[in-house]
Amino acid sequence: MGISDYVQDYGKTVPASYGDPWEATDKIKDIIRGIIRGLGSSFHISDDIAIHKDAVVEQQAVLKGPLIVGKGCFVGAGTYLRDGVFLGDDVVIGPHCEVKSSFIFGKTRVAHLNYVGDSIVGRDVNIEAGAVLANHGNERDGQEKTIKAVMDGKIIDTGVIKFGSIVGDGSRIGANAVLNPGTMLLPGSVVGRLEHVDQRGYQHEVREAYDRYAKKFDEKFGAHFRGAVKEEANIFLRNLQGKDVIDLGSGPGNHAEYFQRKGFQVLCVDFSEPMLQLCREKGLKTGRMDIEEWELPEQSADGIWAYACLLHVPKAKTAHAIENIYRTLRPGGIFGLAVKEGSGERFETHEDYPGTKRLFAYFHDEEIREMTRERFDLAHFSKTNIKNKYVFLNYVLRAKTERKI
Repeated sequence: MGISDYVQDYGKTVPASYGDPWEATDKIKDIIRGIIRGLGSSFHISDDIAIHKDAVVEQQAVLKGPLIVGKGCFVGAGTYLRDGVFLGDDVVIGPHCEVKSSFIFGKTRVAHLNYVGDSIVGRDVNIEAGAVLANHGNERDGQEKTIKAVMDGKIIDTGVIKFGSIVGDGSRIGANAVLNPGTMLLPGSVVGRLEHVDQRGYQHEVREAYDRYAKKFDEKFGAHFRGAVKEEANIFLRNLQGKDVIDLGSGPGNHAEYFQRKGFQVLCVDFSEPMLQLCREKGLKTGRMDIEEWELPEQSADGIWAYACLLHVPKAKTAHAIENIYRTLRPGGIFGLAVKEGSGERFETHEDYPGTKRLFAYFHDEEIREMTRERFDLAHFSKTNIKNKYVFLNYVLRAKTERKI
């Protein structure tokens, strides 16, 4: 994926010579000055500031160039625009906001008391009051100052010390939410009110929940498996052509224990040591691994079962994880996958697990099919409604025998 997959209007505004988005925000003053030179008589232009004649800028707003305020825009009283700001057509910036070195594209609404720093915000985004798109990690030591971002499943060192977020078209950010530097939100993402998005720190939050409440999850997952999940597991097993199975994100091993009783050789893989200890107590073989630090040998498994596992991985990294699963499967191997149906990704809390939060990524069927089409053939698809609270999308996929690695 590239930046235009997040923000379609980006390539229409930013010259291709500015390769990475963090280079564009770093050089935004030069970019805006170049755009201003090509603007026509529909703009009032003075001192590197171009304001469309149909835009409204209330009194007491502070404007510092270079700056473009597009047609139909509204800039509220007390707002501070500085160090290079581009506002596309029909953008609304509410009162008492600060926007620094950022591109904000058409029809986006930024309510009052927001901070947007060194960011690229797509079309038709809604940012409620009090949100912060942070652009600098001043709490880090000197060697960790440069901002890291995740794109196309890879962690990238941007090489800059100030970069905020890329907010995909049509996203929604709730009041008082905070997006850490380097956040990349896919189009249509939803960030809840008061949520903190740290895409590099999600593992700590998820691991903390499963470490602390391992026994509770053992009871919960065991009950779930005895219900609708068991039939999906049986479909997975019936499609296998060999006996070597990896239970990826195994948790306490409820599913793996069933596979082993059916005569399969099972390896439980998880990043929570308390979960793996519960697996060992069930007589299961274990291996500790973070999905982002893939260590499984290529073509070492006949089947990989990833039930409710990839839903804890940021969506920007899902395709990369699926690629690693394909590499680990033998030709014709079976991939069992279950994710929650929906849009976006967000941290969620649960009253049964106080003091913790977990990242949940939601998917539509067409997203999964697009990510798996090149490497897998679909053998089975179904939906499971869990107590009318959420729906799981269930897939059994067969690795294509012609290897395209």
